[in-house]
Amino acid sequence: MMSPWVDPTKLIRKQCLVGPPYRFIMQVKFFSAEPQKLRDEYTRYLYVLQIRKQLEQGTLQCTDDQIAAELAAFLLQ
Repeated sequence: MMSPWVDPTKLIRKQCLVGPPYRFIMQVKFFSAEPQKLRDEYTRYLYVLQIRKQLEQGTLQCTDDQIAAELAAFLLQ
């Protein structure tokens, strides 16, 4: 296990307690109000996967009933 954030000033192997092989997971810390402005298609894909995972796990809360219903519909697709 390692810190949730990689320190760019240190070697990766010094920050990981196990490995190689190393496994990295990209996640965003702040959500964009305009995700359609994300330029890279793969980044948008990862962004959607993270939101989906957090909604399924219940770690991302939605207080607006209309938006919650729309998000639930997307999850069921």
